[in-house]
Amino acid sequence: MILDQLHLRDRVKGERVCIKVHVGNDIGYSVIHPVFLRKVVQAVKDGGGNPFVTDISWDVQNCASRGYTEEVLGCPIYPAAGPDEKIFLRA
Repeated sequence: MILDQLHLRDRVKGERVCIKVHVGNDIGYSVIHPVFLRKVVQAVKDGGGNPFVTDISWDVQNCASRGYTEEVLGCPIYPAAGPDEKIFLRA
């Protein structure tokens, strides 16, 4: 499996791991299917990491209608600015 070749499990032990994906907007179709995303989440968990999925806020608000739920993915889904939309960084 590709995930095994990446040695992902060796890199994430004890780390909080952000998985940034596009979960679609309205009827977006250029997305990674939730089943495949769950495989990545599980690989992070198997390696001892603590994963979460993120995307921009307006996509996260409606992502459940496209199959992206915590139950399906196995981890929380947060908007990019954090759960309370309060995290903003300046470069």
